[in-house]
Amino acid sequence: MPRALNRTAAYTVNNLNSSVWKINSLYVRFFQISQEHYDHECYPIDEAADHYRKELNTALKPLQETLDCFSQVKQSYHKATAHIRRQVMHTEQQIRNEFQKLYQFLRFEEAKRLLALRQEEEQKIQMMEEKLEEINSDMSSLLKLIRAIEEDMWTEDLLFIQ
Repeated sequence: MPRALNRTAAYTVNNLNSSVWKINSLYVRFFQISQEHYDHECYPIDEAADHYRKELNTALKPLQETLDCFSQVKQSYHKATAHIRRQVMHTEQQIRNEFQKLYQFLRFEEAKRLLALRQEEEQKIQMMEEKLEEINSDMSSLLKLIRAIEEDMWTEDLLFIQ
């Protein structure tokens, strides 16, 4: 933009009542006079700005829709994350409960088997003690027999032969 036009535009901007109209008029005049811009269409600034705003608004709609889509996806990811956390907590509690039941079952089985082992031990020990008593009795009887035989061996020969 030429300097003279800049100064004129600056002066008119300071005049609040007619600033927009004067700037629009200056631009229209500038473009009408300039040879480079003889075939351009001239619009007031507010119309041109409205036109570009509408174009930008149209261009922004797909971006806004994409942003909304991202927002929905983000929200669904947050929900999925919360759901996963709840699932993990629930599954963790189920695992703990199952292991607690398993520990209880194993403690019961351990106690049951240890009791059976002690009972078997007592039965076998009692049986061994009975066998030991029988053997002791048999040994005592045998020892008495051996002593009786030995005594008889030292008796007189005639008595011994009979």
